[in-house]
This record gives sequence, structure tokens and C-alpha cells, in this order.
Amino acid sequence: MKGTQTPQTKSLRTLHKYLFGVFVFSIAVVGLEVLPLMVTRQTEIVTITEIGAARECRSRRSWKVLPKFRSEQPSFDLTYCGLIRSDYGSFELPESRVISLFGASREALFDSLTVGCRFEVTVAGPGLELRENGPASNRNRTLVRARPIEECLG
Repeated sequence: MKGTQTPQTKSLRTLHKYLFGVFVFSIAVVGLEVLPLMVTRQTEIVTITEIGAARECRSRRSWKVLPKFRSEQPSFDLTYCGLIRSDYGSFELPESRVISLFGASREALFDSLTVGCRFEVTVAGPGLELRENGPASNRNRTLVRARPIEECLG
């Protein structure tokens, strides 16, 4: 009896469709978050000239639950969360998150940067490339790693 379906079979099929949809949605969200960071990466040795960013910041609502937030008004108002300026132009810190799965958290990167010190930085995502004497911009790549080059007392 291929044509008849019991209520249990129908509910099992519905559950499978729901789980498949959740799986596809999860893969899409991870892909949208990770793919730009993997494709457009740039590493440069820069000197930090100014930190004009809030230590903690979320520029958009997260899943319509967590509101926009920043710990202080940044000195650069080109973006809601502010910018980090260097001799190679500007870049931004990643958004504050409850759990940082991909790379260092915004707060850890903020705390590691010191004005006047040289860092090997890796930026990723869409935005302007870092180049020597680059301008501040509102289209910036996101900092994913910052490694100090030498001992710096700031």
C-alpha cells in the first residue's frame, strides 16, 4: 500500500523537511559570514596612527534580539563603530559578539593595538585595500589579526 500514509509518516516527513531547511539555512549563514573573509585577505605591516573606535560595538541588530550598541562614541564618525587609522589607511574592528567563532574578538583586538606601534595586520572582506598613505574611508576591510612586530611601550 504505497498510496496511503499514516499520520506518523506524514509528521516524520514534515520533520525531515524542517530539519533539512534548518541545515541549509545554517550552511548559508556560515557561508555568508566566512566566505568573504576567506576570499579577500590582505596582510601588511602598518604603524597605528589613531584608534578612533569603540571597544565594544554592534552596528546592527542581531537576529532582532540584541539592539545596536557601542561602549562609547568613537572619534571617527565615518562609521557607527569607528575606525582604526594607520599609515596604510583605515580599517575596522569586527562586530562585538557573544561568542567569537572566527578569529579574535573585537575587544581582544582593540586591547592589543597601541598608537605608534608597528603591527602585522590581516584585514579581510569587502572594502578598500590597504595601501601606503591611504585615506580614511567608510568602506573598510575588517581586521582579523594583529601581531606586534617589535616591543612597543606606546
